[in-house]
Amino acid sequence: MSWLIAIAVATANPCAEAVPLRVGEIAPCDAVLVPQDWVTACTLCQAVDLPECRANRTHLKASTTLALDTLNIELQTERELTTELKILLENPPRPPLRWFEHPAFWGAIGAIVGLSVGVGLAVR
Repeated sequence: MSWLIAIAVATANPCAEAVPLRVGEIAPCDAVLVPQDWVTACTLCQAVDLPECRANRTHLKASTTLALDTLNIELQTERELTTELKILLENPPRPPLRWFEHPAFWGAIGAIVGLSVGVGLAVR
């Protein structure tokens, strides 16, 4: 059965455009004949659906563009953070100085020792 349909479709002579037919006329090509009411209903439906479809397409395009822009910004931010992280991993910061390594500590020790020596020499 299906091979018969395939042969019929392969050998069909399809219409290239709409052809109006009167009662009793022979169609100049192979086609599916639908009632006038169906065509009118389809045309009215298309008149309503086509602008809605265009509006939906415009809204979808704007939403997609916004989502794409957001993703590009997030991607750029991730790239910047990755670059900063690589720099930190390649050149790690020095650890903080311990209390006895701090220059202020040794400055105070020097001052105390200097004053002690000065007082010791002056008292003698």
